[in-house]
Amino acid sequence: MLVLGIDIGKREFFVHVQDTAGHSLGQRGPLANTPAGLQQLSDWVRTWTEPAELHVVMEATNVYWERFAHYFQSLGCVVSVVNPAQIKYFARSILRRGKTDAMDAELIARYGVVMHPSSWTPPSTA
Repeated sequence: MLVLGIDIGKREFFVHVQDTAGHSLGQRGPLANTPAGLQQLSDWVRTWTEPAELHVVMEATNVYWERFAHYFQSLGCVVSVVNPAQIKYFARSILRRGKTDAMDAELIARYGVVMHPSSWTPPSTA
């Protein structure tokens, strides 16, 4: 299984892919935080693996994560939505000092590999 870390912002997002051994396989960004950017990401991910073999990890940042979580859930991926404080303290635990969007995407992917966060399930429509 591969882990896709996504750092999502209001206008753009960055992604990083790692295998379960923690080896970096690739990164992309910035991509526009639009439906077209999400489709570009989906096409890029399919060059690596099938959606069922992908664990997507992202921070619960404002409302920007919701579209990504629902989209990847609908594709059949395992989706984890993590509290940003968990990522912050994980960065401290590995002595990470730098902070860029690309570095955050790599850190989120690494968090997914090491910590195995629980999967997110969408709320009921009721």
